[in-house]
Amino acid sequence: VHGRSVIPGMDEYDAVVANILVGQLSRPSMVATLALGTKVGGALCLSGIRPDQCAVLERLYAPYYDVAEKTFRDPDDFGKEYWGSWARLVLTRKDADRRELLERISDGAIM
Repeated sequence: VHGRSVIPGMDEYDAVVANILVGQLSRPSMVATLALGTKVGGALCLSGIRPDQCAVLERLYAPYYDVAEKTFRDPDDFGKEYWGSWARLVLTRKDADRRELLERISDGAIM
């Protein structure tokens, strides 16, 4: 399901993948939207991020997720200068108050 076709809070999925740069992943409304879209116990995979950005994302997502896996990848010699290193975080959704999540989306929309 593409993000543009999702209405936050309407559907929950066992697995959600977000290959988005850290700027968007860090927005409170994005954190809440992804949390609402992931079933409790489900997995959220965050990619498109750099290894040094993982700690910030872990802290932002901690109220709603536990870290299940962290993977770091260095490209081969050809891509090292062009792409640099990348990371992937796989998080497991905790139970959270849906009302609070919906309020975070609304607050983010008017900020």
